[in-house]
Amino acid sequence: MKRILILFAITLMVLACTKNVATDVEISKTLSDANVRENLNLAPRDTMSLNKFLTYKPITPHIRDSLNEREPRSGKMFYANKSDNLSGSNPEYSDGTGLIHLKVFWVTSSNTADIQELSVSVGSDYAMVGGGAWAHYTGNGAFLTKSMPLNSTTWISKSKDHIVQDLHNLTVYAIGMRIDGVDPAYLRSKIHITSFQSTTNSNSPTASVSVPSGCLLVGGGADDQYNGYGNILISSRPNMNEWDVAGQAYRRSDPSKITAYAIGIEDISYPNVGHLQVAVYQTQTAVLSGEGDCYADATTGFALTCPGGYTISHTYGRLLVGLFPSEPGAQVISKDTPGFLDYGSVGAYTVAIQKRPY
Repeated sequence: MKRILILFAITLMVLACTKNVATDVEISKTLSDANVRENLNLAPRDTMSLNKFLTYKPITPHIRDSLNEREPRSGKMFYANKSDNLSGSNPEYSDGTGLIHLKVFWVTSSNTADIQELSVSVGSDYAMVGGGAWAHYTGNGAFLTKSMPLNSTTWISKSKDHIVQDLHNLTVYAIGMRIDGVDPAYLRSKIHITSFQSTTNSNSPTASVSVPSGCLLVGGGADDQYNGYGNILISSRPNMNEWDVAGQAYRRSDPSKITAYAIGIEDISYPNVGHLQVAVYQTQTAVLSGEGDCYADATTGFALTCPGGYTISHTYGRLLVGLFPSEPGAQVISKDTPGFLDYGSVGAYTVAIQKRPY
């Protein structure tokens, strides 16, 4: 009887081992199947990290994002080499009288990086009235955190990826203005930059600033001073005689402050042209998912001085990728974050100038 029981126990152990081997072979086959990897778009590290999920349930963006949080990438940030950047300028464009001229100057980073920060100046014959930036993301997404006047001749912008790495280039734009018969130094002395920083750190920081009394709003910008994963720009736009800005932390808390900048030009009679007048043109476009863009043009006779824009999200979040001059108007680009599709809208503003007709 004892021999029978021992034989029965040995038989059960053999069957159990055989089942485990079969299961391991089946899992190994699943993980080595090229079609499965291709469909899931998994990198080798993802396959190793996620193998316990592959056999039991499909990988969702939420699961992958959760694992990315537990296995963050290296904290090293790669800045582009600023010494070999590409730069240039576009042909002048003018208001309807042909007396007020504007020109776009630009610089593009020559190397890709997950954080970029560049500046560009207008020529010596111009006074800077606005600017913009465009983060050329390559897949996961790169977004704007700064696009602002540094001084009366220079515009500076900054971009970064968010949670998931995206090595990218950045283009920064500065818009210069000159008036026939007006000394450039005199014109620059009539342009004033004001700023205001939000008082507390917030995951949704906002700020607004007006131009000085007696000035016309010709442009503005924003600086979202993120501290961690990233607080990204979602709005930088004109509002009557002030400039409104907003940022947002998405899927990772990052309380930050934000600074609004307004560029004003004195409302006086200038040699050869007299008084100036400014107008703002706005459009808005609905976006279902992925990249969304919007363009705002100026009425004939007015010439672009500065772009403005915003993005609105309805679920996970849409962030600003580009806000830049696209003569003769303004172009704004937004994008949802990697793996989290979001419908919403994107809006563009064109701030434009001309000689006052009376």
